[in-house]
Amino acid sequence: MFKTLLVALLQASWILQASHCVGATEDAGGIVNLTVENFEHLTQAATGQTTGKWFVKFYAPWCGHCKRLEPLWQELAKDVNEMEGGANGDEFDLASVNVARVDCTTDKKVCQRFGVSGYPTLKFFADRKMYTYKGTRTLEAFKEYVAGGYHDSADVEESVPPAPSSMDEWQKMMNQEWESFLENFEKDVSHILEYRKNAAAVLILVGMVWGVLLSSFCGMVLRSKSKGTKTTKTD
Repeated sequence: MFKTLLVALLQASWILQASHCVGATEDAGGIVNLTVENFEHLTQAATGQTTGKWFVKFYAPWCGHCKRLEPLWQELAKDVNEMEGGANGDEFDLASVNVARVDCTTDKKVCQRFGVSGYPTLKFFADRKMYTYKGTRTLEAFKEYVAGGYHDSADVEESVPPAPSSMDEWQKMMNQEWESFLENFEKDVSHILEYRKNAAAVLILVGMVWGVLLSSFCGMVLRSKSKGTKTTKTD
């Protein structure tokens, strides 16, 4: 009962957060700022992906390469947003492409989900598949890639990791709390043994005394039961 109530409260909390935070923050250049709250809702990367294809830059504000890439990223977003249909037929339709970014310093969970370990990392999401862009960083190369060139690139096609559920997040949080408790407990014990040797000796002595007393008590109980059994047989 308690577990069911807890899950319901967590789900309600996530729904409330989503209702306030799920709206996309789009800057003047047309780049969508994705966060842990709105990523899956907007991209639908792991589900239907009916909102189009997404070219996402995972970055950190302090990263020099990320800063140098930003003007080019804004130019790509501008060109894509100005498209009204396929430039050279349906195969090269840029109108269905969204250009976005994720700040990995504020939305670490999103970056962890997609295994981002370096900045900038460029990932293209299309048809519930994920591609990590490894080509040249030029405007024309980007446009050719998202317009269909990703099919012919050497980039590996990967399945999109599922979005974490509220129960997964709760379980992860509990595991982290438990690991933190064990780590702090180990530090406390090490501190006592290293700097408070008298206290450690007392604790060991008390433990030994309790062990002897418990053993004696158990022995008395067993002997008492044994005598009672023998008396019953004699009668």
